[in-house]
Amino acid sequence: MLVIITPPFMKTWRHDVADHFGLHFLPPYSPELNPIERVWKLIRRCCLHNRYFPTLDDVVSALEPRLRAWSRPNLTLKRLCGII
Repeated sequence: MLVIITPPFMKTWRHDVADHFGLHFLPPYSPELNPIERVWKLIRRCCLHNRYFPTLDDVVSALEPRLRAWSRPNLTLKRLCGII
C-alpha cells in the first residue's frame, strides 16, 4: 500500500503504476489526517496568538520554551498525534 498526495500533473504516473501497487489518495487538503497540523494549531494558540513580533528572533524566542518542553515524550503530544 502506498499513500500519496498526487498533484494533477502526475495522473499519467498514477495510471502507469496502479497495477503494481494499491494506491490510496489523500484529499488535496486534509489537516485531520496530518498530526502536525494539530500540534501547530496548539502552538499558535499558546505562543503566538494576538501577539506582535517585530522580528523573526522574537517569534523564535516565543516558540523555543514550548518546543523545548515538548522535545521529551509527553501526554500533550501523544494526544494531539492520536497515539493514545
